[in-house]
Amino acid sequence: MAIIEDLAAAETIHCSVRGRITRCGESASSLRVICVHHQQIGFPDENERCRGGLPMFRTVGDVHTDSHGDFAFAFDALARPFGACSFLSRARVDVYDGATRIWASGYRAVAPLMRFDRELLPNCRAGSTVVRVIDDAGNIVAGAEVFANGTLRGTTDATGHVFVDPPLEAGDELVARRLIRENGSPKDGHDVDSDRNWNYRVWITSLGVRHDSDGDDVTLPQYTISNPDEVQQLRVRARNAIIGLNLRASIEWDASSTEFDRIHDRLCDLSELLYNATEGQFFVAELALSDDGHSWDDADVRIYANMNYASNASRGGIFEDDGRLRMNPNDAYFAGFYLHELGHYAFGLGDEYPDNGTVVCTPKSKDPEGPYANGNEKDACLMRGSQYEDQKKFCSAHPLNPHVLGTDQGRQDCWTDILELYSDPDRRWRVLTPVNRGAIVGRLPDSGVPLKGSSQPSGVARPPSFIPLAGWKPRDHNLRVQHLGLCEGLIVRVTRGGTPVVGALVMLHTSQGRSIYQGKTKTEYNLAYGVRTGVGAHGARLPRRPATGRPAAERARGARGRPPRSGRSWSGARRRRADGVGAVRADGSAETPPEGAGEPSLPAPVGRGGNVRRVSRRPPRRRRISARARVQRHRRSVRGDGRNRRIRDVRTGRAPQRLRELVSRLQRGEETLGHLHRFRPWGTQTRSRTESGRFAGRSNKVHTTPTSGGRTMPRRGGGGR
Repeated sequence: MAIIEDLAAAETIHCSVRGRITRCGESASSLRVICVHHQQIGFPDENERCRGGLPMFRTVGDVHTDSHGDFAFAFDALARPFGACSFLSRARVDVYDGATRIWASGYRAVAPLMRFDRELLPNCRAGSTVVRVIDDAGNIVAGAEVFANGTLRGTTDATGHVFVDPPLEAGDELVARRLIRENGSPKDGHDVDSDRNWNYRVWITSLGVRHDSDGDDVTLPQYTISNPDEVQQLRVRARNAIIGLNLRASIEWDASSTEFDRIHDRLCDLSELLYNATEGQFFVAELALSDDGHSWDDADVRIYANMNYASNASRGGIFEDDGRLRMNPNDAYFAGFYLHELGHYAFGLGDEYPDNGTVVCTPKSKDPEGPYANGNEKDACLMRGSQYEDQKKFCSAHPLNPHVLGTDQGRQDCWTDILELYSDPDRRWRVLTPVNRGAIVGRLPDSGVPLKGSSQPSGVARPPSFIPLAGWKPRDHNLRVQHLGLCEGLIVRVTRGGTPVVGALVMLHTSQGRSIYQGKTKTEYNLAYGVRTGVGAHGARLPRRPATGRPAAERARGARGRPPRSGRSWSGARRRRADGVGAVRADGSAETPPEGAGEPSLPAPVGRGGNVRRVSRRPPRRRRISARARVQRHRRSVRGDGRNRRIRDVRTGRAPQRLRELVSRLQRGEETLGHLHRFRPWGTQTRSRTESGRFAGRSNKVHTTPTSGGRTMPRRGGGGR
């Protein structure tokens, strides 16, 4: 009763609230202003302890700004009662533009005169177009990227606005996205725009896929500006999430410019096919491509030189340190092959090839026609096979065309596996499947945005440009290795006594010290871009050799002015030898030995710029020697103990390049004998980390591979490059 009497006897304070709201220095009219009063009073209990009362909130003002941006209202608030042990009385102002709260003043103590002035856009530039980004709840979003006509134009500030200058015009299109998650990667070399390695990022966007109840009439509408003078408001939604992959690819051989560009463009086409296959939810955000085996240990995608290698991928390998997507060099010229293997690598999916003649991945994939038939717009059998440029999708549990048992994928459909890997338990973003969409979405429309790269795939057309923003195409981080004196692609043909040899191993030994296994000769290779080989031939990857700059006649005579010794050239010529017999020309032709002759000659390829290499008619006689013996011989030669003073590579007939460089440094006094432990020319090299954080050196384990003729030949392979 005493508390009630104290409250009744308390005085009131008459509060007058005024303020002015401006936007870019101009009066902001017709904005809604709401004032909220918060009051809480405490009284002592019977034990003289202060007990706070319940907080009370009430709206004491609800007005709109006038043409000058001014607002005013008044209210009465209770003053501190007699006997109160605690007292709180404060007010705040919230400003709304439509349903979006664009400013909250924060609480201030109640006083007879209160004033709230605010410049809504303190960073505004005169004449710029103002873009605001909000989320599902209507709150402003800071740090969101804003794209105008497909190009990134800025990032929202703390007020949720970005100021586009030069200003936009009516009809321009806007899209916003906000980064929600960056997932860590166990692989090195994936720290693009980050302080850690990552394999995928998740954004929520203002761009979503729209379709009718049957999944047809698919569109991706962007926000279109009607009045550039007004504030353009974009809403990013959890259901409009996109997930961008961070992929690093490495080509095993030193690719030519044409090869490099073709493989790069097919990886960019992969992003388009992936975007369509996932209904606009997955794409390749970052793409780093290198050749000559660079970043081999860190690569997601390894493109081998071995023509007989079957493309494959580790299931879920994107989340593993040793997971890889491995490509046959011919498959690497078709984006559809990448897409199928990416289903294994990024989503952990199994193959859906039929285990027998009746089982297929979905019931309607056997239809001769219709939207679900093979190759049509709702074909959901990507894991059955996505060759060349097939624009397939993933199967689901949707009742119109559900996943079928009996394949390596197992009982669970592909989309359920994807959902389990990439969904968010906190629902900050959503991954939509045909089941929770309620429809199997058809093929996405061609946006008309130019594709990255200009090369064309072999025998098929490039896919449509499904990704509607140029700023969402894969960002390049390429590393090109360029050597002088490039040789064109060669065809290696192996014969014995004039008869083609099928199944002979082909090894490329480069003047840079690398040995790259090329595969086996076969009856015929039908390769991309119309390359055909005959019986006993092999389409080898392009070799490389630096040009020397000396006249061709002098180069032909060797470095010391005399003809090369038997079986080798002073330039350290590379050979392709298979089963001890073979003939190679740069123009792809073959030389067949005369009947009854011994081993044929090995004409050397002709490089660009007149770079001629000569070898003798009779290959050297070679003695097999163990790797341990090679190491001992090299060390004895460096110590100068009188034995094997001139040690040469048993394959090329000259000292290894690294050994020659080491001897030169010793002669110049730049190296000491205490450092010789670093030179292991035939064993496994020690891998060391440089200041840049990248690994130096590569594994050079020596293997011997039996050939069809019972002979052996060294082959380097296995570990990293």
